[in-house]
Amino acid sequence: MGVSISIVILNYNSSKYTMDCIDSILSSSYQNYEIIVVDNNSNADERGVIIDYLKINNNDKIHFIENDNNFGFALGNIFGISAAKGEYIFILNNDTLVDEYALDILHSFMEDNPDVSLCIPSQYNKDGIYHPSFAYLPSVANQWFGNGLCRMLKPSEYMDRKKEYKTPFSVQMGSGASMFFRASDYFKIGGLDPNFFLYCEEEDICIRMKKEKMNIFFVPDAKIIHYGGGSTNRNLDIEIEFYRSLFYFFDKNYNFLSAKSLKFRFLIKEFIKSCKKPARFKLFLAIIMRSSLSHSLRHKQRGLKINII
Repeated sequence: MGVSISIVILNYNSSKYTMDCIDSILSSSYQNYEIIVVDNNSNADERGVIIDYLKINNNDKIHFIENDNNFGFALGNIFGISAAKGEYIFILNNDTLVDEYALDILHSFMEDNPDVSLCIPSQYNKDGIYHPSFAYLPSVANQWFGNGLCRMLKPSEYMDRKKEYKTPFSVQMGSGASMFFRASDYFKIGGLDPNFFLYCEEEDICIRMKKEKMNIFFVPDAKIIHYGGGSTNRNLDIEIEFYRSLFYFFDKNYNFLSAKSLKFRFLIKEFIKSCKKPARFKLFLAIIMRSSLSHSLRHKQRGLKINII
């Protein structure tokens, strides 16, 4: 019997998170999986910790890919997915812990619902407090008039993110921290877009799935703990990278007028924040002057080297 689930975990200078995540997976009730760890050019000490851990475990379910650049979220995961053999691809942040029964629940749900292309587990923080893992795709309506009004007009499309749920339901998009894809559908729509270095990868792949009439479901009984921010320290470069990704996402997936309207709306929001906190004005100017994808961290990179252990 072949591998059913390929779990792809990206590591960048956060080996403790990655090892804890792997340990939680190894304790799962469902065992027909492989784990593909992609190291995105961590420093020597962090990478050494991971390599030593894998040698000690000596588990043939775990594969290790080393990159000699930090290629960001999308391309880093693409390298892992390129080595995947499973019927399902589970893109999982390293700063997560997988509940004992989560893989079983996600796998069973997808087996029972062949018309679903992507499912999203529920997320909780380290204190066990529910944190919504589904969201709404940006639109002119919800960005200019608010999610509340959209929920009144289309309640089934704008389920309340603050509530906890017991049964699965269709959603517009899910958190990139834990995305459980049907592999055939993932490849059918072209997978993650490597032009994204950080942020908006999940919005992009979900909107493309929706355009192809693919179904995305939130599965609340499948639970993970998500610490959040395990590999990312926010600074000006990272903040501006968010806007580069966001504006590229708008230009790529929306018509000309909608993209312009959405970008203008976000510029207004950031200008208001800058007025309240003048320290953010530097970011606002950077958005105006350097929001093109040609300035992104991804497009500044050169070279490509991949080692698979």
